[in-house]
Amino acid sequence: MPLEIYDKNEIKLRSISEVFKELPPEYKLKDYLPITENSLLGLRIVEDFTGYAEMSESTGEFISKFLDARFNETINFSKAAKEGRIPKERLKETVTFWGIPPVMAIRGDISGVSSKMIYGPSNDITFCAVSDLTNELTFLFNIHTEEGLSEDYWVVFADDELFNRRHMKLGYRLREIPQKIAGLGPAADKIRDIMIDIRNERNPQWSDSSYHICLFYLTGAATMGMELSSYNALAEIWDGVNAVRHYGMKGQLFAYEPWPPILNVMFGLDRGMWTQKLTRMLTENLLFVNYLEKETIEYFKKHYYESYEYFIKLISYQLHQGIPLPYQTMGCIPPKFNNEKGVWEEIKFQYPEGKRINLMEDCGLSFEEAIGGVLLDVDHNFRGEVNQENIISLGHGLNTKYLRPVTVKTKKIRKVKKIRKVRKVIRNL
Repeated sequence: MPLEIYDKNEIKLRSISEVFKELPPEYKLKDYLPITENSLLGLRIVEDFTGYAEMSESTGEFISKFLDARFNETINFSKAAKEGRIPKERLKETVTFWGIPPVMAIRGDISGVSSKMIYGPSNDITFCAVSDLTNELTFLFNIHTEEGLSEDYWVVFADDELFNRRHMKLGYRLREIPQKIAGLGPAADKIRDIMIDIRNERNPQWSDSSYHICLFYLTGAATMGMELSSYNALAEIWDGVNAVRHYGMKGQLFAYEPWPPILNVMFGLDRGMWTQKLTRMLTENLLFVNYLEKETIEYFKKHYYESYEYFIKLISYQLHQGIPLPYQTMGCIPPKFNNEKGVWEEIKFQYPEGKRINLMEDCGLSFEEAIGGVLLDVDHNFRGEVNQENIISLGHGLNTKYLRPVTVKTKKIRKVKKIRKVRKVIRNL
């Protein structure tokens, strides 16, 4: 059966004040919700926090399905690109999710270059998820890249014996390190002490590769994972990393150990410039409407209907509101936190006025097409109205549908260069 969008009147939102009032004290990221736009929206969609917490029981299985689908596609796409099975002219019209991390879309023709530039020629990253309620590690996923292309990955959940491995000096179990050590950065450093041995045990052939830990809260990951705009998803990473420096919060939502030097510099840029610079590295500033794997959604529809209903309502609301144009993301005014008083003075992101992107009404897409991945010839300089003619391709990875004819300019360029060379020779006679 095709997936169907919820009507506007089927999506009831509770007030922000009601949501904040009911959050239990053990929910550690209450103060951070204003900078996790989709997580706050999700709490407004559910009837109460109890229902939201109950859905987390299915989180492990959802993440497992989600990561399997996403990483398998990333690796298969990398192999196909390396073997030349995708025409070079089409690589720039093909988008898949970057493995590092898997919530960022990247164009096929520049994926290897960008990855190598940031992380080096041979690299492992272990992403470590921290529970918002318990402050314990809930799962780990590791991805290995060679020459910027994804080669291998593995995922481990909290019921695995690996989480009981102890730090040699401190004696803390791996799972409890975020509880015992304040701050994601210092905690990530101690987690790395344990995980580098585990990486070398599992994959000794890559023991000389560079190795990074990325420690993050689930609330932060969820807000990006359910974000349709590739521009917004990248801006939300800036919010989580700069929670202390810009917003005045007590800690970050995401942290690397060690920080890749180029990222460390880029996070010092303002929110809009960070977004522009990184989208250039990933899609050459083109807007990509992020996709949700249909197989994962259908699995949840069959086995966890309440969770499925929640996710589809969250996505439906974004589509009804319209997807912000890149210039609107870059020009939006973020919430404002008064760290002296410990209160939010502004609690919402304020976007510039103007028409947004409506993929169904203005572009003629079905709901499934709209959430299946859409690459647009729209960047941060675009100020017009988006319609079907702005769509470059639909879908993602090896299942991309190309809407424009192949244009090969190589021969023409060579011919022009040859003519110029001949003219120069004639002038010099």
